[in-house]
Amino acid sequence: MPDGLMVSNPDYQIKNINPDDAFELQLVRNDIISDILFLIGTFISISVNLEAEKEIVCPEETNTPAQDAAVVEDSRISRISIVILLFLAGTIIIAYTAYQRLNKQKAELNESSGQADINNIKGGELVITGLLLRIIGYIISFAGIRIRAENPV
Repeated sequence: MPDGLMVSNPDYQIKNINPDDAFELQLVRNDIISDILFLIGTFISISVNLEAEKEIVCPEETNTPAQDAAVVEDSRISRISIVILLFLAGTIIIAYTAYQRLNKQKAELNESSGQADINNIKGGELVITGLLLRIIGYIISFAGIRIRAENPV
């Protein structure tokens, strides 16, 4: 075990940890939360797509009146909206984590820092830019889904 890290029980409740490890541990926990949100969203998305596949492959099993079909489509769009919101929340958490790491790297940067440290910071800035574009994409997707839901064909 690294110096300064003492685990009080096998459930990983921290008794004593140095500040750098505590900072990194919190960011790792944020990443885990983000992964869980993506996983839940992926399961919901798989479910929606399997239902759509079943409607195409076995239409006689899913033959519903037009009124019920509208309800099914509303339900599908609602679940897709939830997936987009879960992915958006997960991406926001990832962006926040990347931003926190970048701020720490910038704070630790000094005149004796090498080119690798500077390149690492530039890479972190590009990662954050990409994540912000992803966030914008999810917001636009959510808006599009809501517009489609309000204007059924």
